[in-house]
Formats: sequence, C-alpha cells, structure tokens
Amino acid sequence: MAEHSIWGATGGNSNADNGSAVSLGTKIRTSTTVPLWVMGIRYFRGTVSAGTKTGRVFRTGDQAVISEVVTFTDSGTGWQEKRLLLPVALATNTLYTPAVLFPSGEPSFTGGYFGPGGGGSAGVVSGPITAPNNADAPGQAVFQGGGTLVCPGSSFNSTSYWVDWIVSDVNPFAIILNGIPPTVTIGQPALSPGAATISLSGIASALTVGQPSLTVSASTINLNGIPSAASIGQPALLPGAATISLDGIAANTTFGQPSLSAGPATITLDGIPSAATVGQPDLLPGPAGITLDGIASTASLGEPALTPGAATISLAGIPSAASIGQPALLPGPASIALTGVPSALTVGQPWLSDPEVADPDWDFALGPPYTDSFALGPPHD
Repeated sequence: MAEHSIWGATGGNSNADNGSAVSLGTKIRTSTTVPLWVMGIRYFRGTVSAGTKTGRVFRTGDQAVISEVVTFTDSGTGWQEKRLLLPVALATNTLYTPAVLFPSGEPSFTGGYFGPGGGGSAGVVSGPITAPNNADAPGQAVFQGGGTLVCPGSSFNSTSYWVDWIVSDVNPFAIILNGIPPTVTIGQPALSPGAATISLSGIASALTVGQPSLTVSASTINLNGIPSAASIGQPALLPGAATISLDGIAANTTFGQPSLSAGPATITLDGIPSAATVGQPDLLPGPAGITLDGIASTASLGEPALTPGAATISLAGIPSAASIGQPALLPGPASIALTGVPSALTVGQPWLSDPEVADPDWDFALGPPYTDSFALGPPHD
C-alpha cells in the first residue's frame, strides 16, 4: 500500500506561538487521475503545545465535513499522527483542508513559507498530492480563531502551520485472498484451481474446485427385484407396479418386465379355440348364422359348421350335384301339381311321397293329363 503526505519526515518549526484557541489547516489538491483515500491526519508539535488536539478533513470549496473527528495523544516534539477508523475516498482534482484545533494556541509555524522566497513558494508536491503556494490556493495556509474545530479560511503572510494528512493510492477495502491477486470483485473471488478427491457413493473421481468432472461409472440397482445395469444419472428403470389388461387378460407386471411378450397365444372365444397373437386376435367372439341351400347352421366365427366342398342333394328323387356356396338350385318355394293335388315344396326340403300318389289307380300327370304311371323325366305311355 503506497501512502503519501505533503512533508513526510521533514520537520516543522519548533517555535510555538502563545495565544488563544485556533483551528489551523493546509489546503491540499488531489491528483487528476489517481484515486485516493484519506487514512489519517498529522501535525508537527513544537516544544510548547498544551491541551488535547482534535482534527478532521474538510472539502475546501464548500467547507463540507469529509471525515470523522480524531483525537491526538501528544508524545514529545515532532510529527503527531492519528489514523481514521474509517478511511474516506477522495474526489480527483479537488481541494481539501485537513485541520487541527489547538485549544491553547501554541502551534508550530513558519512565516512566509508559501510566499516568494519561502520553502513552499512553488508549492509542495508529494506523489499524487500537491499543497499549492499562497497565490495558487489562494491563501495558504489558513487559520480560524475559536474553541470549535472548523474549516479555517483566513491566511496571513503565507504562513505554514505544518498541518498535514496521510492518503493512500490503494483501495483500503480491497480483499486479498491468500495469494490470489486482488483482481476480483468482492463476492466473486477468483479461486485458483486445485485438485480434490470426492467420493460419491463409492465412486472416486478427480475434480477441480468449481469444475467437477465426474466420471460415469456403472452400478447395479435393484428396483422391485428387477436388477438393471445403469449409469449414474441414467437409471434404466423407475420402481413401481402396473396392471396391464389385454382383451380381458389381467396381468400384474413391473416396469421393464411386462408379463406378456409379443408372440403366439391361445384365446378362447365362445368356446372356440383359435390361435392369435397378443394384441392381434384374428377372431372376435360372437355367434354367426350360415344358410347353405336352405340348410340353416349355427356356427361361431372361425368354425363354420360346413366345410366347403361337393355335396349331393336329392330333390324329390332328382339327384343333383352341388357344391356348398354353388347350389344347383336357388332356394325358394315351388308349386308342383300332382293330379290336382297341389303341394308346396321348398328347394332343399323334399316332400315326402303320399300313399295316394303311389296308388296305380290314380291318374295324374304334371302338365297335360296322362292315363298311366309316370316318373319325372320324359313323358311315356
């Protein structure tokens, strides 16, 4: 930390002026570019200087109070110094007045110091601060009578009263973190990387502070009795039971282990066994009625009562070859007149022979009358 004062170790005049209480100060200008903080106040004590001195810093232009009041504990002749409890940031290129109240007068002084021919005739420069001469100040140094510490504003004979301050060009509020350069903002320390070993559930992994690089490692997790290989952060399964019903087939299963796998299964629909694939049954339950050539048959889907193929149907003694689905005769009612005996017949339902018809004493014919027996086919005598 670089600290500066106007006179450093240079001594003031040991002569003292006996008189009344007075506030004495020196006008000092800050740098135009370097930020500064006032750290304390100092003054030079002569051989005779009684009473307890107090001091503070004022802004010269408007006499505004800048710092707290400090109380000196005098010790011998020479520079007396008192540090502020709370350093104060100063504005650049601004004139300030550090002042000290001498309750019994008796300050150390040097007449004409800031005037022509004096030691401070050209002003006094110390690093980023300057005590201007009497003409540039204007009025240097300054005094104000009275028993209250004030910002003095009067000057006489360019006299120096050897009142000074201590300033720093380094921010006293900066924090240095164990070898880390103060190029950080408070609350955002720039921690230097360092190796550390952290064990996470038995997984050892080298990482850098603030930059963990965990290595993915396999582990075995048992979820409801289901062993499953998983990587940290990527568990393959979540525990929990589920119930799945497939076309009335209830099955308890656990995620990841459905009780039914895709493939063949046997499903009984209305008592008819049928091969089906889970999720793709090829039959739906329910009865169906099939009529083949007037022959009614109840069947269930998947099991027709009649198998397609050739069949022989006899209609009133007339043999006729027909295939199921391709009947030789269309079903429906037909009327046949047998010697005036009407008979309702339905194709596929042959009528039964009547005893009267078989009696040779009856004369009948289909169509034109005949006088003899007949058979279906060509007429005969």
